[in-house]
Amino acid sequence: MRLLVRGCLEGRRATYNRFRRFTPPNEVGRGLSTQWIQSVAKGSQTILRGLSACPGTVRGTARVVRTAKEAVQLPPGSILVCPHTDPGWTPALSRAAGVIAEAGGMLSHAAVICREFALPAVLSVPSACTHIPDGTSVIVDGDEGVIRLLD
Repeated sequence: MRLLVRGCLEGRRATYNRFRRFTPPNEVGRGLSTQWIQSVAKGSQTILRGLSACPGTVRGTARVVRTAKEAVQLPPGSILVCPHTDPGWTPALSRAAGVIAEAGGMLSHAAVICREFALPAVLSVPSACTHIPDGTSVIVDGDEGVIRLLD
C-alpha cells in the first residue's frame, strides 16, 4: 500500500513540475493564425493587424491602460489600448473613441460592448500594450482589423 501511495505522489509531483511555469493562452480554441496578425513597418508608419471586432475607422491618441482601475481615468475621445476587458471596464469603454486589445474574439466582452457603442475595435493584437506607446497618434480601422501608428 505504501508503494502505491508513493508512486502516485511521485507521478503527481512530476506532473506539477511539468506545468509549474505554464502560462495559459488568453483564448480558448485553436488560437489565431499568424498570417493575419503581424507588424509591418512602411516608411515612418507601423501597421499592426488583429481581429476586426467592430467596423468603423477612427483617429486619436492611444492611451495604454492595464487595469480597470486605471481605465476609469481614460480621457474622453482616446483610443483605449488594453490587455483585455471585462464588465468593470464598461465605463471606460463608454468614453473611448476606439479600442485595441491584446486578447478577445468576436464574442468577447470588448467586442460585444464595442458593437453596442459603435466603437471601432481591433482585438487579438499580440503585445499591443508594448508595441503602441502611450500618447501615440493611431488610426484604428475596424473594417480591416488594422492599426496604423502615425508618430
